[in-house]
Amino acid sequence: MARIVKRGHGPMKAFRSRTSSWLTWLGAIIAAALVAPGCGGSSASSSSVQVWGRVTYNGKPVRYGALVFQPAATNGSNWGVGLISEEGKYTLVSSEKDVGLETGRFEIFIKPPSPHDKLKHGRSGEEEESDERAIAIAASYPVPKRFFSPETSGLWVDLEKELTRVDVDLRD
Repeated sequence: MARIVKRGHGPMKAFRSRTSSWLTWLGAIIAAALVAPGCGGSSASSSSVQVWGRVTYNGKPVRYGALVFQPAATNGSNWGVGLISEEGKYTLVSSEKDVGLETGRFEIFIKPPSPHDKLKHGRSGEEEESDERAIAIAASYPVPKRFFSPETSGLWVDLEKELTRVDVDLRD
């Protein structure tokens, strides 16, 4: 069971995820990862969707990984990806550089951290510790695999052109 809390915005309705190809979402994650780190301000329209929130599993913060918002419309190409912090917080960025996230329905799933991901500590000389820590986090990732795919997660949200906090509370 999972619950999505969209604060301050219209009612949620039940929805089943549609299928999507593995390569499409992988491409969106890679594109977002290339755009997200180290880039300054975005020239995206001020009317684009701005989303942030927190991801929890059984009430505890999910640490690391990425929260992916996939457009439910089959012709939608503008994905949202939020890198999950150690505290379980994320801020969504558009997968398309200089284009804001559009409104509409999005299916949500989690991309767990890979053992090859490097975790940044902000201190120098800790690369070996970072590698070992990344492998340990990936091996013990607490989220059930059903939340790793839009076909099985059962998570979705309707986004509008306004600031929106979307908290995702995953449960067994």
